[in-house]
Amino acid sequence: MPDVDLHNANLSNSDLSNISLCRANLIHANLEGANLRGANLANADLRNANLRRADLTDTYLVGADLRRANLSFSYLTHSRLSYAKMNYADLNGAGLLGVSLYKANLTNANLENTTLRNTNLRDANLNG
Repeated sequence: MPDVDLHNANLSNSDLSNISLCRANLIHANLEGANLRGANLANADLRNANLRRADLTDTYLVGADLRRANLSFSYLTHSRLSYAKMNYADLNGAGLLGVSLYKANLTNANLENTTLRNTNLRDANLNG
């Protein structure tokens, strides 16, 4: 059961830095351009969410469900995405610098033009 229900919410360009949204329902939420620096989104449901150009620097997304989420041109520097479900996620042009994707599922994710530097891909599923 989600702690917070924000499905279909329009949070574009919002300042949500350092917020705790563990287990939140953010299905189809619009977070385009949002500032989520340092936020805790552990086990949050972000399926089909729009995170285009969002700042997710130092964000804790362990176990988050990001299937079919739009993360294009987002900033994920030093974020933790271990065990995240990212099947069919769009990461086109995203910056993943110093990110942990340990055991993350990126099956059929779009990684075109994605910057991956000092990123932990150990046991990540990159099929497709």
